[in-house]
Amino acid sequence: MSIRLAVLGIGNCCSSLLQVVENARTRGDLLGISHEMIGPYKAQDISFVAAFDVDERKVGQDLGTAIFAEPNCTTRYVDVPPQHVTVHAGPLLDGVSDHMRDVVHMSPATQDVDFDQVVHVLKSAKAEVVVCYLPVGAQKAAAFYAEAALRAGCAFVNCMPARIGTCPAFQKRFEEAGLPLLGDDMKSQIGSTAIHRALIDLLQRKGVQIDRSYQLNIGGNTDFKNMRNPDRAKGKKFTKENALRHLLENDVALGVGPSDHIPFLNDFKIGHIYMEGEGLLGMPFSLECKLKVEDSPNSADVGLNAIRAAKYALDQQRGGIIQEACAYLFKNPPVLMNEEDTFRSFDLFATHPQQQAA
Repeated sequence: MSIRLAVLGIGNCCSSLLQVVENARTRGDLLGISHEMIGPYKAQDISFVAAFDVDERKVGQDLGTAIFAEPNCTTRYVDVPPQHVTVHAGPLLDGVSDHMRDVVHMSPATQDVDFDQVVHVLKSAKAEVVVCYLPVGAQKAAAFYAEAALRAGCAFVNCMPARIGTCPAFQKRFEEAGLPLLGDDMKSQIGSTAIHRALIDLLQRKGVQIDRSYQLNIGGNTDFKNMRNPDRAKGKKFTKENALRHLLENDVALGVGPSDHIPFLNDFKIGHIYMEGEGLLGMPFSLECKLKVEDSPNSADVGLNAIRAAKYALDQQRGGIIQEACAYLFKNPPVLMNEEDTFRSFDLFATHPQQQAA
């Protein structure tokens, strides 16, 4: 039993995902994996069958080599053997912004790639699930690959902020095709937004009023450098703010978003959360929290869950949005839920999918 996976964007997130799968397969190490099983699927059941990128240091390489090529900077926790999957050139479209041209070395082959070629690669590889790790701001590229997944008969998992899972047109078309669609903008396992949401829930349950809050994030990888461009960062800012604001009971002054790129941090990210408000008798309070994590390994568990959820839904012949998975796994799902409901709903789906599908 396996999940035939195609990956879009062979960056740090893909590197960590492949390392986790290899670690589970060869060592049986499940530390940090939140769901050992989703339906019948374990982490080690994921099989990488196709890959796309635009950087000449990755295109034409075996996937097991490409995940450690520059500008990737995440930690090499596990030695990954050859995967016998060659990284194909993908179309450039809006995947690389102008200020990233000194970081990404575009392969000349990207100029010759067309839609039918991408579909052919997916079909030839017999891919079942396509996971999108494209850069923030690559709306046209994400839509291109979503179209290709539809044509090739694949489920689609959108891990970046582009409006794919929240696009009514794509929702309808994936539903009509009987193909699962999950998105948008993947959460982290212990990310700033997850902790911020938990704090909002805790404080409001305690009966206090939150008046003002902010969340600032800095990091050293290419994702943070890419988001130095305000036009690229606005999608991320929207999804993070949206994930918080719907939980708040009053009109809170809220500031959220990626803040800056600090190169020496490499793949590490630092998040700062601040909250203030009033309790009984107008008693003022304030709270500050700092989180430091390695960004890409911190995303890998959520990626594992999303990929396995997509395949499990495909097995159940479910098309369109998988609502109970999206609310748990993504910052900007089509339907937002509070934290408690996201856990309950996803756990139920992972063990009894037909109860949710009914």
